[in-house]
Amino acid sequence: MSPVSLPASSLPLTGRQKISHALIFKGGNAQVLFEEARRLTAYLNCLSDEPSGRPCGSCVHCRQIKSEVFPYWFTIAPQGAAGLIQIRQIRELQAKLMGKAPAGQVKVAVLLEAHRMREESQNCLLKTLEEPPEDTVLLLLTDRPQDLLPTVRSRCQLIDFGCRQLLPAQAELDLVLDVVRALESQGYYAVFDKAAFVEGSRKKRLPEFLAALEFLLRESLVSHLSPQAAEKGLIEDLPAGFAADGRKLLAALEEVWQAGYFLERNVNALLILENLFLKINKLNIRVAKGG
Repeated sequence: MSPVSLPASSLPLTGRQKISHALIFKGGNAQVLFEEARRLTAYLNCLSDEPSGRPCGSCVHCRQIKSEVFPYWFTIAPQGAAGLIQIRQIRELQAKLMGKAPAGQVKVAVLLEAHRMREESQNCLLKTLEEPPEDTVLLLLTDRPQDLLPTVRSRCQLIDFGCRQLLPAQAELDLVLDVVRALESQGYYAVFDKAAFVEGSRKKRLPEFLAALEFLLRESLVSHLSPQAAEKGLIEDLPAGFAADGRKLLAALEEVWQAGYFLERNVNALLILENLFLKINKLNIRVAKGG
């Protein structure tokens, strides 16, 4: 199979415009690796006519991949008490990959914690790496590529994501900042209006809103405790921060964690948000100047 074209900005390829049929995604954050695998799958199968606009996020294939129901996206993960990818799983995957995808679509196989394969499983996978089925890409996700056999590593292109964090969606970050600004300017009177708006507009996506609030609070706390790290650029991609002392930031973080705990237990979402915003207002958390 010839290499698949990718835009330079899609993955950290250091200017390379092609990828091979097999890649190792290396990194310390498993969620980042999984989301990058999903994004690449969406790029390869997006129905948009404009390559620079892929993945579009709105076509039927992009929506299926986001919901993890795309018929040509296969994932396998370690199983059993030993937490290993079994040779049986590799053979089942190989059988699925032998099927032919419709024209213009690419089959993508994702191996989570790929280093959790014993030698016999890796040797079994080697057959597919050496002679991949047509229109197939294999992605091996791991933080320990050194545990893979040299013969496996040599047949894969390595993409190193380091310890990158997975940033929340910009829409969620913008909403968090809007809420905190309203609490700062209007105080108690904004609590119930903003709680009702967030609950009504987010519905089943409330965990994403809480994750964005947690992200900004956590990064602001790190910046507060280690200003040298912020000055040296060690805290990357922070879109905005909060102004408060460390104790208040930590207290706000604990309130967010408690809100998530209550949400998982099906406590009324509006009450959760009202209580959370009251606590943030009382702690006097503010958006930092310029945020």
